[in-house]
Amino acid sequence: MSGTIKLYFHPTCATSHELIINLYKKGYLNKIEIYNLIKPLEKSFIWSVPWLVEDNEPIGTDPISDDEVINIIENKNVYIENPEESFMMSILHSSYASSIAILHKDLSFLINDSLIKASIRYGFSGVDISNLKAAISKNKDRLFEEYRDKIRRALSVSFVRELYWSKSGNINSDDIIKFSDPTVVGLWLLSKGSIGRIGLPKKPFVFDDIDVKEISEFVAKRGKGLLEKIKEEQENIYNDKLYWEIIEKI
Repeated sequence: MSGTIKLYFHPTCATSHELIINLYKKGYLNKIEIYNLIKPLEKSFIWSVPWLVEDNEPIGTDPISDDEVINIIENKNVYIENPEESFMMSILHSSYASSIAILHKDLSFLINDSLIKASIRYGFSGVDISNLKAAISKNKDRLFEEYRDKIRRALSVSFVRELYWSKSGNINSDDIIKFSDPTVVGLWLLSKGSIGRIGLPKKPFVFDDIDVKEISEFVAKRGKGLLEKIKEEQENIYNDKLYWEIIEKI
């Protein structure tokens, strides 16, 4: 691939923030095109942010480091030690993908070329997508159970983050406990894992769902600590003057 590398991001994303600042400081930010996803794209679908594309092919997503992006910019190899793990980590770092996994109790709905390609740094890692796709399909039940609790915990963090946004940051641990009711968590999960009705299970009943209960209980138990981390994360972004100067010029 030899086209222009495009980086799609959202201002609230901690990884996007880190990438943009580090690429700027290292002199690489002007070597790529940057797009702020405050509005939906017309012709592309993006699973998560940050999201890298070259020649209309997904080549990277969260979790991703600035060193990896620099290697991609310089057309160097990106080493992927365990492609299956890389795929699952991309699910963990996408609240949308994580929600789909938990709602359906099945990874089949995520065995998607674009998500797989982004997770393995397609075109730069040498990983064969056909072989990986076959391996994930074969091992999907094992992988789901192996990562199930991690996915629930990742969704717990996302839930608290969005509570923080919904209260414009004016939220305390008592609020977290109040809103951690399974009905609220279930409603949030249904909204998170679908676009309208697209992506919903055929019977989207989540009352008494074991995963909803686990997320609810984890948020109620760990909400104070999660909230403190979210506040630190978001305030670090909002208070970074250099970051906002950079992205406001995009």
